[in-house]
Amino acid sequence: MEPEERDPLRARVQAEFQPGEFDPKAVRPTSIRLDGDGDCPHCRRPLLGLGAGACAFCETPFGAWLEDLPAALSRLHEMAPGWTPERLRQWLLPRPAQLAWAYETRAWANLGTWMDEDLRGGLARLEMSRRGRGLGTRFDHVEVTAVHLQALGDTTDWAALRVEGLRRAAPYAEEDDEGQEPAPFLEWWSLRPTGRPDRGAESLCRSCGGPIAFEEEHCRHCGAAPVREPGPWLVGGILVQGREGGARRLFLQGGSAYMPRV
Repeated sequence: MEPEERDPLRARVQAEFQPGEFDPKAVRPTSIRLDGDGDCPHCRRPLLGLGAGACAFCETPFGAWLEDLPAALSRLHEMAPGWTPERLRQWLLPRPAQLAWAYETRAWANLGTWMDEDLRGGLARLEMSRRGRGLGTRFDHVEVTAVHLQALGDTTDWAALRVEGLRRAAPYAEEDDEGQEPAPFLEWWSLRPTGRPDRGAESLCRSCGGPIAFEEEHCRHCGAAPVREPGPWLVGGILVQGREGGARRLFLQGGSAYMPRV
């Protein structure tokens, strides 16, 4: 039996859609209605899940339109009550600059309020190893230009966001990198909810209760050292798009991070 006869639906999809060359108006919807999470705006077929980050039929990656999908809003509220895509975006916006600051200062412990311990330790060990061989990296002038929801776990509580922006990267051994211009970057950040409340401030002093900013090593009110406790979300993985266009995994530890298909 030919493969087309064994799986006529797959054969029909392949015949109607070729990546990079298709007319959405020419694609007919499925004759049998499938239960899904809405319709793909490209091929108009049902979305059979939110975790893959792409349509199961035409394989088009989810875009910013995912944030307006009722199923996505409901799933996000289910895993993190009270959170919306916009609120999650605002929470993530300062994180790339804070990560760059940690690379510069080696204050990896400060990331404990929003980064998974496995990822934080792995990044620190990798950077120290590279720096010992003269290959460490300095990041500065970080500017995030766009953040949108890319995927949501269907059965496990996690979210992935696409992050775009500009930053300047230079070898740590070079003292003068002022001549370099910031370059575009594209990343996918995977995070999971902790169930903890959003305190607003990065940390609270256990001695006097005052707020402690991310970069501060001591409470400016009483001088006590802060205790970095996890906030409402923990980043478990960062996927970085390589210069050749393909995505490469910067660091993922164990099963704490999930990523969409990109």
